[in-house]
Amino acid sequence: MSIMISALFFVSCGDENEEIVNPNALKDIKAMYSLTVSEDYLYFYDLTVTYGYDDAKTTEEIQLDGWSFEQTYSTDYMETLPVRFFCTVKATPKSPVPAIDESKTYKFECSGACNLAGFTNDGRRIMSRNVPHIEKLQYGGSAMQSVLNKGTKTLVSFEFARE
Repeated sequence: MSIMISALFFVSCGDENEEIVNPNALKDIKAMYSLTVSEDYLYFYDLTVTYGYDDAKTTEEIQLDGWSFEQTYSTDYMETLPVRFFCTVKATPKSPVPAIDESKTYKFECSGACNLAGFTNDGRRIMSRNVPHIEKLQYGGSAMQSVLNKGTKTLVSFEFARE
């Protein structure tokens, strides 16, 4: 009789508090932003990037010809995942204007991407957003002052809100 009672005890002591995990639920969101610019962009413009999620915002100056950001947001350490993601890169003409060589052709090349991917508890990708940006412009030195007089320009503008 005592053997039967102890066997029942072990059967009934399972993990009653164990939470059932929905394998189809969104678990992680990975945000990846990148930008590469030509030397002429850095010579003539101050570049700033503003990125973040929901109400959290970070602004940085881009000093080098390449910039990137990568972050995974996970229910492992966040109670709720962000809903809105954004990334904007602006180019503001430097003041004072750097020396312009009238005989030179300036090349303004910009390559960027904003990527978001969402993954379920079982590892499947269920959300994906990819916005590439490529720009290739050339201006003769005689046109540079009028190009700079146009003021700040947006190189990359990305916003995504998940449902």
